[in-house]
Amino acid sequence: MARINNLLALVCHQRPDRTLSIAGALLPLCSRCTGIYAGFLLSIAWQWFSGGRRRTLLPPRPALEISAALGILGGLEVFLPGWGIMADGNPARLAAGLLTGTALALFLLPVFNRFFYQTGPRKERPPRPTSYAFPFLGAALLFRLGSWNHPAAGRLLAVFSILGLILIYLLINLLLASMLPETGPAGSKRRAGRRLLAALLFLGLEILFLRFNPLRLLAG
Repeated sequence: MARINNLLALVCHQRPDRTLSIAGALLPLCSRCTGIYAGFLLSIAWQWFSGGRRRTLLPPRPALEISAALGILGGLEVFLPGWGIMADGNPARLAAGLLTGTALALFLLPVFNRFFYQTGPRKERPPRPTSYAFPFLGAALLFRLGSWNHPAAGRLLAVFSILGLILIYLLINLLLASMLPETGPAGSKRRAGRRLLAALLFLGLEILFLRFNPLRLLAG
């Protein structure tokens, strides 16, 4: 567990005063990071199982605007307590992270699909705008889970957040690899292998940068 915490420390400050404690145990990530990555995982899972695993269309305009507004609101939580608009605390950080992560996944997966699969234009039936409420309802359930003082709640949030962290780095790096110029037919195994290798290279460089962050070394 110590090695996992050391790896997670590359992407999260893990400050005890900003980390949820459930049943006497601190979660592996701070409250905001827990919310971001758990919400991201939940939102990706909803899109996957609702038929959107290869969808390239962004959410319909009403859902797009509401999701963007909620995501921006989650991001502004960093500043709202200082402006006296919102109470500070770990529950607020968890809620803000859940909003941000859930909204981010609704935008990222269609963009990822468009570049990764490169199937060209195809007819798609967009889901009803009201269906985009489901991932946010799921995020609300995760928020309630954070107030349940039981070891099972802590383990579930920890697993969700770590899996979400892995998933978001995987998708972003595969997306970057898919943007590189390539030759060969789309969908070929060789082309997919090159993308995977490029994504792993990007991930390795990111880990090295986070591990030997020159800005953090200067600040220290």
